Amino acid sequence: MLKVVMVIVWFLLGSAFVLFVGKQGIHEFDPHLKMSQAMMDLDYEEKLSKLFEHLPHADNGLLIHVGSGKSCFCEVLAESHIKSLNKFSEKEGLTSHSVTIEELPELASFIPSTPAVIYMDEDRQIKYVGPYSQGAGCFSASGLVDDAIKATLGLKNSQSILVNEASGCYCEI
Repeated sequence: MLKVVMVIVWFLLGSAFVLFVGKQGIHEFDPHLKMSQAMMDLDYEEKLSKLFEHLPHADNGLLIHVGSGKSCFCEVLAESHIKSLNKFSEKEGLTSHSVTIEELPELASFIPSTPAVIYMDEDRQIKYVGPYSQGAGCFSASGLVDDAIKATLGLKNSQSILVNEASGCYCEI
């Protein structure tokens, strides 16, 4: 009988802990509408793309992983998703590059939170800007960016997907 009670107590405490941690980790990707305001500029995508002119040409497109450069637990949670995305992008011939806000502070004008990702096609046209995923933990094996890449891969003149309305585990810049 004591074992049953201990199991029930363990389960209840574990459930409460998971719920508490889950609630603590959910934040808006663009809580102060910084990205929303930046997107009002008709040259938002062109200006963002120019920040990466120094990178070598990528035949099939460029995937840029954006981190904070500081301690961000959400970036640790996203590592498995990033690895999965890198495998997929390598298979599709995309070139991956990582950058932090500390290395390129101008990015803070375009990206409100990390972890974030930018996907550009071979002509350096922005196809996706936003978080990898959404929801508690944001550590699923696929997410928003995966769907965007699959939908726009190889398509010319497709619309950009700029995601600023998402909730999940993000660290505000």
